[in-house]
Amino acid sequence: MAARWALCVARWQPTVKELMCCGGVPLDVAQRLTALASPEDAKRSLAGFLMARAAAGLALGQDPAKVQLLRGRLGKPYAQALGRTYSSFNWSHAGTATVLAAEGWGRVGVDVMDLRRQPLVRCPDTFLRRMRRKLSRREQQFIAAATTPAARLNRFHRVWAVKEAVVKAEGTSVMHDLSGIDTVDVLRSTSACIETPTPANTIHQRRHRLHCTVLSLPPPLPSTLSSDHDSYSRALPLIVAVATEATPSMKPVVWLESPSQVLSSSLTMQIDPPSSQLLQMLGATA
Repeated sequence: MAARWALCVARWQPTVKELMCCGGVPLDVAQRLTALASPEDAKRSLAGFLMARAAAGLALGQDPAKVQLLRGRLGKPYAQALGRTYSSFNWSHAGTATVLAAEGWGRVGVDVMDLRRQPLVRCPDTFLRRMRRKLSRREQQFIAAATTPAARLNRFHRVWAVKEAVVKAEGTSVMHDLSGIDTVDVLRSTSACIETPTPANTIHQRRHRLHCTVLSLPPPLPSTLSSDHDSYSRALPLIVAVATEATPSMKPVVWLESPSQVLSSSLTMQIDPPSSQLLQMLGATA
């Protein structure tokens, strides 16, 4: 199994029927969602949860309602269903997009960056100087070669997306030396292998070889940014970086209308409906 899915949460209007089709919303998940600051945050998080459970259900051959999503000691997600475990998936969200990547086996990490919605940096070069210690020497040269401050910041965000994907694939919260992850070959060819640095506190000195790809994904909606962002930023696509232990799937990222789109049939088992508080927060309809 291999999947590259993206959902525009600004377009997605969840319904009670769809949430039931995706296996319902467990009580602990519903409580976390209703505690979030805004309905947009709740929709982004819910979209990632539902897509992850759908991917795990397809990989394990189970209905999504039977799939339990859990997190390991350092926060890396994995799924369990009827005694079987699946962990070759990861998701990320930024702006109006939630993106999921899944493979049949091995480590997987994904990061999405909406360059149109990055916080406005008044002095890009000052910001980049502060981040130098997290960059390899080749990355510093790659970024500095861009001819304008905006273009240098663009290159930095692409570098950072790949680093985030690698860290998430490794399942580590913070790697000891982000400058040890050199992304230049990936960014110059859109696909290359990266050998990850060994964390300093490990007994067995192991390095992992990950296949990394970086994609430019056209945004699904016209930009609605404030006037503080210039026309250059408005035209930027979403950046999706994927790191996999397995040889990566060459499938393009597919925009979904809803998380339930990937499910072949509805569930036949009885599922408790989501709480009225969550439905009200999401603006869900019948």
